[in-house]
Amino acid sequence: MKLFEKFKENNRKYYRIFGLKICYGKVKCHKLWQLDYMQKVFPIYMAAQVEHQKVFPKYRNCHRGKEMVLLASGPTLDDYTAQKDVLFMGVNKSFMSGKADLDYLFVQDLIPDAQDKIDEYIGNNCKKFYGMHYLVPGIAQSHADKAGAERYYFTDMNKLSPWPFPVDCSVMPFNTFSSVVFPAAVFALWTGVKKLYIVGCDTNLNGYFGNVSKNTLFIDNVIYGWQKFKEFAATWYPETEIISVNPIGLKGLFHDVYTESFLAKHPDIAATKPEILK
Repeated sequence: MKLFEKFKENNRKYYRIFGLKICYGKVKCHKLWQLDYMQKVFPIYMAAQVEHQKVFPKYRNCHRGKEMVLLASGPTLDDYTAQKDVLFMGVNKSFMSGKADLDYLFVQDLIPDAQDKIDEYIGNNCKKFYGMHYLVPGIAQSHADKAGAERYYFTDMNKLSPWPFPVDCSVMPFNTFSSVVFPAAVFALWTGVKKLYIVGCDTNLNGYFGNVSKNTLFIDNVIYGWQKFKEFAATWYPETEIISVNPIGLKGLFHDVYTESFLAKHPDIAATKPEILK
């Protein structure tokens, strides 16, 4: 994909920047470029183009044919038992559940009550990725250095691309839809896994694993993000099967499976005889 080009179409002059077509000149166009938006977001795209080329090419299809489990921090994580012969990726504090030794960990925002533990976490020789954003406070480079973490750029704004997520992680920032789980999920696709299990993505306000009863998730935005993720994955990674374990807010969106521990707490769902996670 060309980052920038000029062209003519129907006697109108256009720019194309990161796939977004923008008219210019004297002819009024239905798509108007907002300078304020460009000033805020364009530097992130430029920075990502440089930084991501140093980070992500080496992970392209590095796990082709393997299976990966993405561990988020919702209460249903308590009902999950680790599978064998799979890779594990977590976000934020999900590693503290003790469910599995992580191979990868994505953290987007500074977590004051746990950042030192995150920096020091070893797991299965866990590779960490720490997010960066120009417009919001983030994780200082000193933490990344301590953790040996690689950096990535993220934004919730995606108008510079026709796709809601980066088609090429090596030159584009990650769009988040208000959750670190999306950069992690897109990275999983990027590695070429044949199956991606989503665990603990409850997508509601019922709290976190370990009986923590409150969270601040932006539900509508996150659900919309998962809907767009499904479309994105079907288009660009059609050979990857996405499996949702003990789904709550995501029920019916992907291939749903359940654990026996979860079904014991929800006899109404058990009565429907759903598929059990092997």
